[in-house]
Amino acid sequence: FDRIDYAASTDRIDYAASIDRIDYAGSIDRIYYAACIDRIYYAACTDRIDYAVCIDRIDYAASIDRIDYAASIDRIDYAVIIDRTDYDACIDRIDCAAITDRIDCAAIIDRTDYDACIDRIDYAVCIDCIDYAASTDRIDCAASIDRIDYAANIDRTVLTILEVL
Repeated sequence: FDRIDYAASTDRIDYAASIDRIDYAGSIDRIYYAACIDRIYYAACTDRIDYAVCIDRIDYAASIDRIDYAASIDRIDYAVIIDRTDYDACIDRIDCAAITDRIDCAAIIDRTDYDACIDRIDYAVCIDCIDYAASTDRIDCAASIDRIDYAANIDRTVLTILEVL
């Protein structure tokens, strides 16, 4: 009986040892499993962090793009304003040139009118001179005719006297 008891005890000890080994193995498995879960969580957290960092970088890049776009728009607006200013300046220069041309044209017209007036005055003076000369000539001619008539009258008178004598 002792042997049977001993054998049974040994079996129980072996069984208990086996159970302990199984429990130990189970514990190890659980530890490994927990470690794996931790690694998975860690990896997931890292992924989330990486994802968040990526999102931040994307947002940052988008912000930079927006800033660059706004700066580009500002540059375009500035260029447009400069162009408008240059255009206005050109228009002003064109208007100024047109006004100057009009003033010059008016001055030329005035000079032409003035010259025409001078010419008319000169012409009138010439006509007056001609008229005066003609009048003088007429007067001289009339005087000459009168002298001739007077001489003829004298001659007739003398002839008549001579005839009478």
